[in-house]
Amino acid sequence: MPVKPRGSTFQAYFVFNKKRYRRSFPTQEQAEAWEEQSKRQLTEGLSVETAPKTPAGIDMKTLQAKVFDRYWRGTRSEAHARINSDDVANLIGYEVPVSSVTQLTIDYVVSELKRRNLSNATINRKLSALSKMLKFAEDRGWIDRRPKIERLRENTHRIRWMTNAEEETVLKTCRFLGFTDLADLVVVLTDTGMRLSEALKLHSKDIDSGMIRVWQNKADYPRSVPMTKRVREVVERRSGDGELFPKLTFDMAQHQWQRVRDIVGMAGDDQFVLHMLRHTCASRLVQRGVSLPVVKEFLGHKSIQTTMRYAHLAPRHLMDAVSVLEPATESGPSLSLAK
Repeated sequence: MPVKPRGSTFQAYFVFNKKRYRRSFPTQEQAEAWEEQSKRQLTEGLSVETAPKTPAGIDMKTLQAKVFDRYWRGTRSEAHARINSDDVANLIGYEVPVSSVTQLTIDYVVSELKRRNLSNATINRKLSALSKMLKFAEDRGWIDRRPKIERLRENTHRIRWMTNAEEETVLKTCRFLGFTDLADLVVVLTDTGMRLSEALKLHSKDIDSGMIRVWQNKADYPRSVPMTKRVREVVERRSGDGELFPKLTFDMAQHQWQRVRDIVGMAGDDQFVLHMLRHTCASRLVQRGVSLPVVKEFLGHKSIQTTMRYAHLAPRHLMDAVSVLEPATESGPSLSLAK
């Protein structure tokens, strides 16, 4: 029988000596090649490699649902995890047994994701979801060994931060437009390095002894952030019995920022976004001599590798190093030729 498409996969199916042989593959070429090879092996009296037996019901769709319920449901990354895990399960084929996922399957998934012109970073997020799903299956004995999943190289982009002059212009524009909430938010984000979602959740009970307690964040790593004088002024003025920014939603903040961005002439700068203020805080800390481990704790990075993006902004040690290459002064040590 010819190879037939089954969802996102292709199924090879044939009968030999009244025994049925069936196996699914990511591509039609793979399915046809397996069918041809299997028929030849059977004709020669050899055994045929078929998909390993999988516990009933453990196909990619079932695996995705089990892993989602176990690790991602109810978390802050729930929406992205659902999209990424469902996407790779669909690419492989919802009905494909997890035990039939091979290295060729992984190659096919990567190829299809690249075909969409997705960035390497986006593809890696999807591969990470697939890796977690396959490890879940491996740990439970549903597969003997999971295929190797290699991450793609992610490019290092230029880090955009706000200059002091740009900050002054932005704050003046916010106040001119009557965006007083946004002006205070810009101050808080710039001096604390908080994410927008973290700042909008700030409550008066999170302020204690000159520190802002950030309990919920992307890294699931509660941290305390000290306040500068101007952040303390904002907090004291806004502190009551509730949230610091009760009238400012995520979408409203983004909308107002866009208006400010247009007025200050930054509409063409795609990196001039609110998250840039977090980069601004990190850049200022590093440029003013704060060590990277301290910056890591200040910003709440889960890994020092994330903080290392800012390492090149602290060139002082490089300047100290290059000084030893300068010619010695007349009063300095001199070399004499050996006789």
